[in-house]
Amino acid sequence: MDCRDKNCPEHGELATRGATILGRVVSDKMQKTVTVKAEYTVKVPKYQRYKRKHSKIKAHKPDCIDVKIGDMVQIAECRPLSKTVHFAVIKKVTAADALKEKAMPVEVERPGAQPKKKSQSTEPKLEPKEKPKKEPEAETKEE
Repeated sequence: MDCRDKNCPEHGELATRGATILGRVVSDKMQKTVTVKAEYTVKVPKYQRYKRKHSKIKAHKPDCIDVKIGDMVQIAECRPLSKTVHFAVIKKVTAADALKEKAMPVEVERPGAQPKKKSQSTEPKLEPKEKPKKEPEAETKEE
């Protein structure tokens, strides 16, 4: 397909920088613009669990990339193209590629760091000291 879009990251003059996000197209009703739902996880420190969140991002869709609702796409940050559009679609991603890109470690271990153990204490347990028994004093009668 012939791409004559000047805002195409691949064939046009649009430079991308910053974040690249993987998401699913949820709307394509606008001309040359799609809405992408990007899901991510956020750690809740109080509960030491992860919460799933999502963002709906509007991205420019070049003529050379044919995407429909439900397709997985990769979008990249670029200069502002309009009031709400700051991303452009780079490529359409297959399901297998999406799994490879989303598979990332949750927590990164530092080399040489010791794992934290909360249940075991490194200090020896101290038993209560026994009190010395008082010997009964012999009563002396002064005569």
